[in-house]
Parts: sequence; structure tokens; C-alpha cells
Amino acid sequence: MSDVLTVTTSDSVPRRDIGGMVCAAVFILLGAACLYETTLMTDPDSYLFPRMIITGLMGLSLVLIISELINPSKGNVAGESADQHYSQRRRILLVIAMMVAVLLMPFIGFLLSGFAVFAALMLLAQYDPWTTRKLGLYSLVAVAIVCGFFCVFSYLLNVPLPQGSLLQFP
Repeated sequence: MSDVLTVTTSDSVPRRDIGGMVCAAVFILLGAACLYETTLMTDPDSYLFPRMIITGLMGLSLVLIISELINPSKGNVAGESADQHYSQRRRILLVIAMMVAVLLMPFIGFLLSGFAVFAALMLLAQYDPWTTRKLGLYSLVAVAIVCGFFCVFSYLLNVPLPQGSLLQFP
């Protein structure tokens, strides 16, 4: 058998996503703190849903860390140009849009806040040019998703959602 010498340059060596692993570790720690807080809840209806979500997010964060340690990201290669990566500014704006929606929810309510953040997320996440058909389809999807969440939480699960203090009339 002949041995084949494989030469890899530093430009094609996969690097570990250290930032992603640090964020995942922070989420695991936050999840542990939140999980502890649910032990103070006495009603099983109160702690079941938060525990499921917290456990799931902690598990997925752990999977991210383990998979990154075993097999570094193929997409995170040293020497790639900036236009090959997603825009850092876009990511930050997505997080800010979601935070603003959460902060506005007590004032304008779940539905208006949901529609506003959905529109903002669609505008920020859209790479391709907008067409009339795409705008109409995305608008219908936004209405269906936001109203669907509202109906599921309000009517099926009996979870009171914010109506908005600015929209309440005496």
C-alpha cells in the first residue's frame, strides 16, 4: 500500500466555535439557575412547562458543546472572507428586535408586538429580493403564526397573554 501524504494549509483548518461554546455554557448555567427556581413552585401546572423548556435548552446546549469538541465546525474555517459568513450586525439586530418586542408587549399587547417583531425578523432575515408574491405569502404566514400562538395559549392552554395597557379602554 502506498501512503498518501495529505497537506492541509492553515487556511483550510477547521476551528472550534469558541464563542458558540461559551454561549452554550452560559445558557447551561442560566438554565440550572432557572431550574432551581422552579423547585420553589408548588403547583405542578406551574413548574411542568418551564422545566421541560429549560431541560430541553440545556440539553441542546450540551449537544452543541460536545459536537463542537468532537468535530469542529466545517463552516468556521480560518481565512474565509467576511461575505461568506452571516452578518454579525444582522444577528445583533435580530436579538434586539426580539428584546424590543418583549419590552413592548405589556404596553401594546401580544398580538401587536407579535406582528411587529415578526415583520422585523422577516425584514432582517431576508436575503433575496422582495417580490409582491413573497410579501403577500409572508404576511399570511405571519398572521397565521401569531394568531395561532395567541389562540393556542389563550384558549387551549388558558394562559393569559398581555392585552396591552395602552389599548385598554376604561
